[in-house]
Parts: sequence; structure tokens; C-alpha cells
Amino acid sequence: MMKAKKFISMIMVFAVCAAALCLGTTVSAAVQVNPIPENFFSDSNFVTNKIYIQEETVRIDSNYKKYIRESFEDTAKTTGFRLGVYISSNKRSNEDIKYIAQKGAEFISETQNTSDTVFLYLDMAETTEPYSYMYCTGKTVYFYSNGSDGTEDRIGHILDETQSEIRRSRSSNYSQYVHNGLDLYARELTYYYQKGPVVELPEDGYPETSQQENTDDPTAIKYRDDNVYFYDEADIFPPSDRKHIVELLQKTSADIEFNLALYVGGQSRLDSVIEEMAASGAEDLFSFDKYYGTVFLYIDMDGHSNAYDYMFCAKDAFLYYPNGVNESGRYGSEDRIDKILEAMQRYFPKGGSTIYYSKIVQGIETYCNELIYYKNKGLCDNTWYRDYEKGEYVHVFFGKINRGQVKPYTFLVPGIIAALIVGFILSMIILAAVKNRYKFKNPASASLYTSRKMMVMRESDDTFLGAHTTKVRLSSSSGSHGGGGGGGGHHSGGGGGRHR
Repeated sequence: MMKAKKFISMIMVFAVCAAALCLGTTVSAAVQVNPIPENFFSDSNFVTNKIYIQEETVRIDSNYKKYIRESFEDTAKTTGFRLGVYISSNKRSNEDIKYIAQKGAEFISETQNTSDTVFLYLDMAETTEPYSYMYCTGKTVYFYSNGSDGTEDRIGHILDETQSEIRRSRSSNYSQYVHNGLDLYARELTYYYQKGPVVELPEDGYPETSQQENTDDPTAIKYRDDNVYFYDEADIFPPSDRKHIVELLQKTSADIEFNLALYVGGQSRLDSVIEEMAASGAEDLFSFDKYYGTVFLYIDMDGHSNAYDYMFCAKDAFLYYPNGVNESGRYGSEDRIDKILEAMQRYFPKGGSTIYYSKIVQGIETYCNELIYYKNKGLCDNTWYRDYEKGEYVHVFFGKINRGQVKPYTFLVPGIIAALIVGFILSMIILAAVKNRYKFKNPASASLYTSRKMMVMRESDDTFLGAHTTKVRLSSSSGSHGGGGGGGGHHSGGGGGRHR
């Protein structure tokens, strides 16, 4: 009997342990987050460097995907934030959904060198209670609060409105009601951004990322070395393309032996301000020890109409890339700046149109090729500038660079005056010599050959049939004049720009 009871007790103990083990495993499984594969997020899902759209099953047609991208682009342009969305079609636990949204925001922040990201997990699985989740990093947390600290629950409101719009549009096709929901989501983000931060900002303003201020990282927004400067103020390029542009500028700078600066503007500026920025930057960014010349290009990507691209060439760079006018505004040398800008702008959008960074990269590549082409073509005749730093004039004369204190072509005026004086003196000497050689006597009176008695006077008229006179002005030579204009104030060089 005792053995039977002992056996039953052992069975009960094993049963309890097994039940406890199963329960523990079940609870653990309920909170366990499935790991995300390394290639779960991919660079191929960036439709621009600010917009990331990943769809689990390809059900949205290309037109509606384009509409979603345009809605996100408008919001990204207004807020300056990166936007990402994962459109899910599979059922997942709430913990998995939160985890994916967080990792999506981290992926965008790491690959784009910014911490200001909003990532949305949009639950489109066939379920009665969809669970979407929005994760914010960096500056975005000041504008999109979750109400945890007694603040306004803006995130909850945005998600409720998004899901409600999707439910209202269910009668339409899948692509359309997903677009309707995400379009409203983007507009809600813009609304709360314009409404202002929900909490008081730090005294120093928004926290900035160290990557954005880094000047020696070719993937950062700003880069600078001894001979190359690049600033993506408009923030339109992904890190990989920024690195490509920097390397392209470095190679071109070495080929043409001039410093290069490229400023991709993201703010609205007057043309005159852009011109002065380019001229001052070309003269102040670099020392002129290694290369005695700088080419500064400002590309206008502020998103507004009538965009203005401007190129300024400082010091000897102007002798290879002139603007075709002199200080009086008259045409002189070949206008190479305009030709370079025209070739580059073939890849650029019209002002106010959608900006595709891949096309901008092509335009920059063309720009660099044009710089190399015209440098190899050689110095441009009838070109000069004043070097204010050294206090001398620099001009091209018979294919060589000449420097001096006399302004080019001004020596012609005193030369002509001196020639006239010398010519007058010589003519006087020659005239005196001729008179001295030929001594003319006074002519005899006509009365010696005529008789008063035989003279007959008749009336006589001179008539000109169809007579007319014409004044003819001898025009001066139409030769070219030296260049040297462009920009504002006193700058050693010149520039030119084109609208688009």
C-alpha cells in the first residue's frame, strides 16, 4: 500500500513539474520577440533618402505607391524628419510589432546619419483589431508625444485617425484605401509639427547629431578637406551618394588643379545672396598655396520655382572658366560658365518640381566632366581679372598668364596718343624737307596771255544730276574685351548663373 501511494505521489510531482514547465514556456513564448533577419530592412526600400517604404506583400500598384511617396515627401520637406513605414499583411504579436517599428527607426537613423525619424508599422493583416505602432527618435519626440507624462496623446490620435480612414475606405480597392490612410497619416504629422512641440524645448534648442556637424566624414551632410568642400544643406543625398560626390570632387580637383566647393542649398535665397555666398566662399574657404584658384558651385534645391544655380571662379580658375563679360558688362571672351551650367542642368528638375537625388548626382558628374574638358582646352583668350590680394592684374596674352600693375588693354589709349604725337612730328619734318628742296616761283599774271579786246563773257551754270551725299562713320574694331565681372563687391574672379 505504501509503495502504491509513493508511486502515485511521484507521478503527481512529475505532472506538476511538467505543467509548470509548459506554463513557463507558454508565458515565455507570449513575450518572446521573434528575431529580425539581417536583411529584413534594405536600402532598396528608400524611395528617397528621407522616405522609406517597405511592403510585406506587393499589393499596392505603382501609381498609388507614387502617391504615397509624394504625400510623405511633402511632410518630410516641411518637418525635416525622415519617414519610414512598414506595411504588414501578416499577424504578429504586439511585442513583435513594437520591436519592428523600433528597429526600422534605428535602421533609418544609422544609414542616413540622423536621429530624427518617425517609423510606422501599419497593420494590414486580416484581423478584427489591427494594431499599428509609431516609433519616434531624436527631435520628433518633442512633437509626437504618447501622453505618458500627462501630455497630449498625439501618437494615439494620429493612429486612430489613420485606422479609421482605412476602415472608411474599405469599399475601394486595396491600393486606394492604404493610400488614403497613409495620406491622412502624413497630413496629421504635418499638422502636429506646425502646431509646435508638446513639451518645452531645451534651452540650447534641438539636440543635434554629431554626424551632421562632422566635416571629415564623406558620408556626412558637411565635408571639408584642404581642397574640397561639400555641403548637402538640402539633405537630399543618402550617405553612399554623398561619399561618391566627395570622391568625384576630389578626383576632379586633382585633375584640374583647382579647389572645388559644392553647396547644395536647401533654403530660399535671393539671387544676389547666392552670388555673394559663392564669391565669398570661393575666396575664403581655402588657402591658395597648392592651387591658385577655386571653383564654387551653388545648386539651388530649395524646392521652390525659379531655382537659381550659380558658379563663381576665383583667381586663376577664372582664366579657364570665364563668364564672357568684362567689368562694363560687354561681351568679351567665351562664356564657358554658362555652357557648363547648361550641360549640368539637363539633369536637374524645373524649380518647384519633384527632386530625384539620382538625377542630381548625374548632373554633378556632368559638371565635373565639363570642368576637366575646359581645363584641358586651355586658357581662354581675352580674359583677365584683378587680384585684389596681390594688387595686380592678371590676364591671358598669347596663351600665357601675365601679371602686372597695368590694367589690361588700358595701355592702348596712351599708346595711340603717343603714336599720334610722333606721327605729327614726323609729318612736320617731312613737309619741311620737301619745301626746302622745291623752291616755287610766283606764277605770271593771266593777263599776259589774254587780250582785253578779245574777251567775251558768257553765263555758265554747273548742274549736278541726281546728286546726293552720304556721311559714313568708320566703326572701330569689333574685337573682344577682357572679362572680369560678376558677383558683388570686390572679388578676384567672376561668375555666372542660370535659372530653371
